[in-house]
Amino acid sequence: MSLGRCFAGHSLPHKLDMAAKYGFQGIEVFYEDLVDLAKSLPGGDTPTNQITAARTIRDLCAARSLTIICLQPFMHFGGLLNREAQAQQFEELKLWFELCHALETDLILFPSSFLPEEQLTDDMGVIAADFTVAADMGLEQQPPIKFAFEALCWGTRINKWEQSWDIIQRVNRENFGICLDSYNILGRIYADPAAVGGKTKDCESVTKESIKRILTDIDRVSYSHAGMCVSASVDDDRIDVASRFMDAVDYGAFAVGLEGY
Repeated sequence: MSLGRCFAGHSLPHKLDMAAKYGFQGIEVFYEDLVDLAKSLPGGDTPTNQITAARTIRDLCAARSLTIICLQPFMHFGGLLNREAQAQQFEELKLWFELCHALETDLILFPSSFLPEEQLTDDMGVIAADFTVAADMGLEQQPPIKFAFEALCWGTRINKWEQSWDIIQRVNRENFGICLDSYNILGRIYADPAAVGGKTKDCESVTKESIKRILTDIDRVSYSHAGMCVSASVDDDRIDVASRFMDAVDYGAFAVGLEGY
C-alpha cells in the first residue's frame, strides 16, 4: 500500500499506525518520507542521515508487523541526453542500494520519466542500456536488488505498459520486471477527461485487448498497483469496467511471474 504524500500533514508513525490498524501487511516507502525524516535529524538531509532515517522507518514498520515492499520512486531515470547527469544517476543509485539494505527491502521502483522531450532521448536502445547498467549494479548487491519499471500514463517517451515491457525484454535481467498499475494503464487507453463522455475512442475493446495481452505476454511482474481514478456516478459503466479490469489483472496477470519476487 502507498501511504500518500508526506506534505499532506500526517506523520509517518500515524500513517503506519493506520496501515496496521486496517489490516495491511506491507507498505511502499516513499523516498520523500525518508528525506523528510532525514531533514529532522541534526545536520539535515545528508546521505548518512538518510540511512539513519531508513533504519528508523524499518524499526517503525517492524514494530507494527509491516513488511516494506519497496523503496520508490527513483524519478526520471534513464535516457538522459545529458550523459553527465545520467552518470550522476548511477551514483545516486548506489545510495539507494544502501537505503534498501537499511530498510530491509530488495525492490526499487522506476517510474517512466516525464521530463521535457528536449532532455530525453527517443532511442529505446539507449534507454534500455541505461536500465541494463542499473540492473547489473543491482545484481552485484548482497542480497541482490530488484527493480520494477512502471509506465506512467503521462510519461514522455514511455507511457504504455507495452513500451515498458519492451524495455524489460531488452534489458533481459532476472531482477528487472514490470509494475502494472491499473491507474496508469486505464489513464492512457480508457479515460480522456477532455472528451465528451470522458472516454477514449473504442476504449472498451482497446482495454479488453490490452488485458488479454497482459495475461498472455508478461512473465516477469515485480509487483502491482491497483487504483481507480474515475469521475462517475456509482451506476456509471466506467466504474464497472475499471472494476472488471482490476479483477482480471490482479488475480490473473499479477499471479504470473511472481515466484521468486
